[in-house]
Amino acid sequence: MRNIQKWISILLLLFAMTSFNQQLFSPEELQKDFEIYINYILKAGIDPFEFVSQEKFYSEVNRIKGQLNKPMTKGEFFKTIAPIIHIFSDGHYGVFFNITPDTLVMPFEPVVVGNRLFVKNSLVNELENKAEILKIDDRNVEEIINDLKQFLPKIRSQAIYPLVSFLISYFPVIENKSTFKLLLMVDNTKKLVKITAIKYNEKLKRTKQLYTDYDKEISFERRENIGVLKIKTFNYQSQTYYKKFLERTFSENKDLSDLIIDLRGNLGGPLDNVWELFKYLIDKVQKLWGFYYVYTTVNGNKEKRLKLKYTLNTNIVPAKDNFKGKVWLLTDKQMASSAIIATYLFKKFGLGKIIGEEPQEPVNALAVGKQLYILPNTQLVVVIPNVSYWFEKEPKIVIDYERKMTENERIEWLLGNKDVMLDYVFEIINKNREESEE
Repeated sequence: MRNIQKWISILLLLFAMTSFNQQLFSPEELQKDFEIYINYILKAGIDPFEFVSQEKFYSEVNRIKGQLNKPMTKGEFFKTIAPIIHIFSDGHYGVFFNITPDTLVMPFEPVVVGNRLFVKNSLVNELENKAEILKIDDRNVEEIINDLKQFLPKIRSQAIYPLVSFLISYFPVIENKSTFKLLLMVDNTKKLVKITAIKYNEKLKRTKQLYTDYDKEISFERRENIGVLKIKTFNYQSQTYYKKFLERTFSENKDLSDLIIDLRGNLGGPLDNVWELFKYLIDKVQKLWGFYYVYTTVNGNKEKRLKLKYTLNTNIVPAKDNFKGKVWLLTDKQMASSAIIATYLFKKFGLGKIIGEEPQEPVNALAVGKQLYILPNTQLVVVIPNVSYWFEKEPKIVIDYERKMTENERIEWLLGNKDVMLDYVFEIINKNREESEE
């Protein structure tokens, strides 16, 4: 019986190689990677059974094991094992592709809002920017989005949108295809377009050439004596660039009366970068409080885990060119992780007023250390949280001027058309000025 199964596996492997011309992995390689993957979840970070029952976890493990009995491509393996992440409800869990310069990606930036998909930064002439994609290869976009959510943590906030957008970017790898048929809606007219995937490095190079504002993780503009500092992330490849940008911005704009800090869509990053920003917003030393817990193995023993408790006793010292005017923090429901902590502490330190939507992710958040785990055969990347932060029981973020966005307003903003939220902040600032002058 075992010999028959072995020959069936070999025949399937040969058939798949001739059909798809992509690397396939044997059941033994897949099972080994899955075993390592589960071992990481169990022992490399926070105890998963703080969030899910053992019965539910192992039921899903056994279900997936039963499917790893045939050769698979990397995309097929991803679709098979990623659903175990969906039993967790924190965005710091994940399994992703190890991106190389030759990784095939979609030739545009997908923008997901709700169950809708839009085109941004297109590299295809026939694929207009801001077009809505209704179908991909005759599959409704809503169905595709719901399927992709099964490969992600069960996040109930709008922070799920950029994660789904990310997966659509790598649809060629997931679906083992290089060409796609898209049904678009452009100016109330349906249009059919065929596109071809391109290599990651080529996409990056061409997008930067065509779209000057692409990939700007931090930016600053001023409108007369009001400044707008947009911080899309606290996670930077170059910490030096981030620090120098803040230093230059604050030293060259001391005459501003008001500063708007836009954290919308910020999914977080190292807390040190939050403290770096706060240096320019405070006028006296601010001492942090609370705790953080680090989960680690005992002397390399994978069978035992330590939960180490540390006190958040960092002192944030004002910078030389700290800001003297009024500060307004712009927030939305798509923020997560350290961006939520930044919003919470901004309010606690009394640094200014918060405008916009109340963030939906928790303040007492989990975090990921610097180490990522790579599965040896398929090279998929595994992300496991191993740090948790605690500030107080059930911390709340109170919005001073709440303004919710409609779905259409969010789409307009994300596609670069109109930013009603930023306009609203300017209205509040001008209204406050008028009231002060009376």
